[in-house]
Amino acid sequence: RVLPGFSRFSFTAGAPHLGPLSFTMSYHSTAGVVRCDGPGAPFASRTVASPEDFMKLISDIMLERAVDSNAPFDFAGGLVGYLGYEARHDAQTADPEVPDAYYLFADRFLAFDHLLQKVYTCSIDPPGAPRWSASPEARAAATQTST
Repeated sequence: RVLPGFSRFSFTAGAPHLGPLSFTMSYHSTAGVVRCDGPGAPFASRTVASPEDFMKLISDIMLERAVDSNAPFDFAGGLVGYLGYEARHDAQTADPEVPDAYYLFADRFLAFDHLLQKVYTCSIDPPGAPRWSASPEARAAATQTST
């Protein structure tokens, strides 16, 4: 059931369809360590002084990688993931092995239009690179996912 303004679109991203700009980012608040891994990682490891500095880092990354889109939905790729309650310095009860925040920079994703029953292949591509969203791989991913 589609609720107007709330449930028209769903999005999915992940292996094996991640592209050259994708990366994962984890944050452990107790040590202030941010780690990135993947072909598009802006850095390998960095220390931030506070959760506020981590949020500023996320904002900076999104501003640097912002793209214009003419899609019928607002999401144009970027960081998706979670920010746990333990990301606050005064809530140090988390399992130290589990990051307080974990994000994926989704540079390739599928969007499902539940109203029109349509699948969109979407990508953020490096300058000069062919559009992944128009490739046979993207069409195959959309076909496999919609069946």
